[in-house]
Amino acid sequence: MGRPGEDIPVQAGTETSELLRQFLDDGFVLQPGVLDPRSLAELTAAFREAQEPVMEAWERSGAREGTGPASRSFDLNEFESPASFLRNNVWLTTLLENPMISSLARAVCGDGHQLYEVDARTVPPISPEDGAQRGGYVRWHRDSPIIKGGICKVFVYLNDVDVDGGCTALVPGSHRWSLSSEGSGTTFPVSEQGDPDAGDIKQRHEFDRERVAHIGGHAAQDAMPGHVKVVCRAGSMLAFDTRCAHTAFANTSATSRDCIILIFCPKW
Repeated sequence: MGRPGEDIPVQAGTETSELLRQFLDDGFVLQPGVLDPRSLAELTAAFREAQEPVMEAWERSGAREGTGPASRSFDLNEFESPASFLRNNVWLTTLLENPMISSLARAVCGDGHQLYEVDARTVPPISPEDGAQRGGYVRWHRDSPIIKGGICKVFVYLNDVDVDGGCTALVPGSHRWSLSSEGSGTTFPVSEQGDPDAGDIKQRHEFDRERVAHIGGHAAQDAMPGHVKVVCRAGSMLAFDTRCAHTAFANTSATSRDCIILIFCPKW
């Protein structure tokens, strides 16, 4: 997966057992080539077709220039159910039956795993100056810091993503940080001394609003100790434990970053 602080290169194909080992050890795993070229082209076309009629409403909403959490990104489910465009051309079924996606989801969540959420997300490009000042559209966070595992979030990328393309970044091992409420939100431990499950972690690093405002957008994100930036090719899958600390850096490239998001959970 690369050493902390380094970008993650595209990997060769890996068996499910190895993917699961990396997922459990690091809290995330990258697998290229999940979509073949034909599937990638057809899914991208469906994505564009569903996005076009509602993109104007997104622009009018002011989200592109927003400053709130997850602003400056376009989520199709805010305007139209992403399942509708997937269902209309059977791509939801195709993704769920993809052997790499389904096998990892089953391994993480169990045989009774179920699809919890579907989304379709675009991160439009911004200027390098804006990216440096404001950072990415979302800060460091954990989706479910107090849940004891078993939730697998999958990004299927529809285009190449480089370090300047709105890349996702994660902190390896952060899914094992404290499960107490103190470890939620934007306060993160950076040491695993003691028992993480008991919240016995001696050193913490806080990425609160004051620190973000003091350092600045990109610098605040890049200051997170031990993070890795995920760079990948179109058709790749990034799967991660929802307790893993993650963010998205600014997209200062020439193209949008497009992906389908699938969230799997156990059969509770």
